[in-house]
Amino acid sequence: MLPTAEKLVSLIFGKQYDEAEAFLCAQREATSAGEILRLSRLEEALEGEIRRLGAGSAAQRQILAGSYMLADQLREQQYWYEAESTFQKVVELSLAMNEAFFLNDARLRRAVCLKKLGKMREYEQVKAEVPRGTRIVIDGVDWRAEDL
Repeated sequence: MLPTAEKLVSLIFGKQYDEAEAFLCAQREATSAGEILRLSRLEEALEGEIRRLGAGSAAQRQILAGSYMLADQLREQQYWYEAESTFQKVVELSLAMNEAFFLNDARLRRAVCLKKLGKMREYEQVKAEVPRGTRIVIDGVDWRAEDL
């Protein structure tokens, strides 16, 4: 059986999003009420998947999309620490690939995670990187950068 983080990364990169959501929900239900949700060794599991996929341009696009989906699943299930660091990875990958599609969305979602973690200084810095008027939908609500 795969360790928790490896299993989640495998499900996301295998495009088994419903199974990944159910897996995270089950992990969440197994924690005590009020306990901060954490998923150990996630960065290591993601880096392993990145190495496995390789450096080709198609692989890089798959890595970027998979990393974004992973971050968003983590955010939806309130794994704030892991979501924040994974959105940061999406920003780094986007900049390295000169790919704008996920960039500002990932920055804004990362800012939301930082705010949830109470890291207000970092939140303000990251939010300032997002152009005014940038919009994202979070949990069915349409947000502008300046509204967060």
